Amino acid sequence: MSRNETVAGYFPSRTQAESAISALKDAGFSQDKIGLAIKGRDYETVEQNRTTAKERHEPGTWERIKEFFGGGESEDSSSSYRSEDMDTALSGLSINDEQARYLRHRFDSTNEGAIVTVSADGREDEARQILERSGCDIGRSASTYDYPARTEATAADRDLEQQNVQLYGEVLRVHTDRVSRGEARLRKEVHTDTQTIEVPVKREELVVERVPVTGERPADSASFREKEIRIPLSEEKARVEKQPVVREEVRVGKKEVPDTETFNEEVRSEDLKVEENPSKQPGRKVA
Repeated sequence: MSRNETVAGYFPSRTQAESAISALKDAGFSQDKIGLAIKGRDYETVEQNRTTAKERHEPGTWERIKEFFGGGESEDSSSSYRSEDMDTALSGLSINDEQARYLRHRFDSTNEGAIVTVSADGREDEARQILERSGCDIGRSASTYDYPARTEATAADRDLEQQNVQLYGEVLRVHTDRVSRGEARLRKEVHTDTQTIEVPVKREELVVERVPVTGERPADSASFREKEIRIPLSEEKARVEKQPVVREEVRVGKKEVPDTETFNEEVRSEDLKVEENPSKQPGRKVA
């Protein structure tokens, strides 16, 4: 806690606050150094009285601070409380913003409660000890306090009855289902064709060549007998055979092709129509 000239704290009840004030007086703190703001069961009545007084006179900032925490025995000065002035009053008494927010939250979160301030003039620690012994929350956990996420309602908000009206509408939800669109059949057929091919071949033929002899030479081995000489002749014959070979390879697969389908559907929605009858609700305005 930082040392401030003014010490402030929250009490859950007025009884605890008055007990703490008595202890402060017994310790030597004068009445004019002690301030008290109370919110009790007659809070709404007090607010109405304050509204009537406000029409006659609008007090300034320091006057409001005196009304809250100026001390004295006046019932009006201790009981009067207007929510919108609390932050101004606390900050006017040199209460840091973090502690002021915490005390304001504690004060507004219950129907009964009280805030006591002490102008300690160098006796801050002593004043805090007296307040805490009486059950006071001086906001030591203000820096780490987890405030509710919901915004605190003002007095005007509490006077209004709120109803939630749900408006319905239709939206289109798209789903895709995979269905069969047919099948593809692949079949091999055999075709017969005629090919003509010329193959070069060789054959042997008999060649007889007569060579004339010059002069007459004796033939001692001549037998003058008939004789037959056979000379084999050959030729090439072409032979054709068929052999299967791979002439082409075909790959078969599937692929997904994106496409777009268009649907036209009617959808319904609800709108809110407000009909106001001034004769039944005088002075009521609909935002």
